[in-house]
Amino acid sequence: GVYGDIDTECIRPVDEWLAHTGDFYNTGLAIGIEVVVGDRQDWREYFDRPIQICQWSMAAAPGHPALRMVLEKIRQFFDSRTVEQINNITVCEATGPAIWSDSVIEYLKDRYGVVLGNGPFDKEQLENRFSHIGE
Repeated sequence: GVYGDIDTECIRPVDEWLAHTGDFYNTGLAIGIEVVVGDRQDWREYFDRPIQICQWSMAAAPGHPALRMVLEKIRQFFDSRTVEQINNITVCEATGPAIWSDSVIEYLKDRYGVVLGNGPFDKEQLENRFSHIGE
């Protein structure tokens, strides 16, 4: 399935999103990097994570493990807090870009040994190219 926030506009046909891989229809998860803050000291004023995964547009195969992981993390997040604690947490932290980014980054590390921000997936590479990770 493909998801886009209501305030986004699809400017490229979805089946061209991963044309560089040669096979969009057999891709399990298509995500984008929203921001890599690098050395920026004030990043917390604008973003939730130093490497933030785009959550306003994505595509995934049904039941993809990364999607299941984020749902489980959200459930655990709320189950481990009191109502008072929940009332003092932002939506971005609880169900938005923070927990989405944490989940996708953890999935990539656990499944493929990929650490975003290091090695072949350092700041420069994440900002300037498409990457294909996985089968």
